[in-house]
Amino acid sequence: MPDTDHKRNEEGRHQVLRYLFARPAAALSAENVQYGMKREYAFLASVEEVEIWLKFWVDPQFGAVKAEQLAHGSTFYYQITSAGQIRHERS
Repeated sequence: MPDTDHKRNEEGRHQVLRYLFARPAAALSAENVQYGMKREYAFLASVEEVEIWLKFWVDPQFGAVKAEQLAHGSTFYYQITSAGQIRHERS
């Protein structure tokens, strides 16, 4: 993987956590996060990239973000956890 991909992924993971940190009570789809990052931070990313970065934080190793799916839907909604808030504050 080229170094630029590594840096982009690191920055993308930081930006999705930052975006969720500003909205602790909201559960947002990857599309909502992608649109908001583009609008508020001028950070351009595909929805697929945003999903990958969100899933990174959902991993039990970090537990910074939780993902929930409605019973009759296919969309996942992501929300920052207390661990994610602390992680963001310390970065």
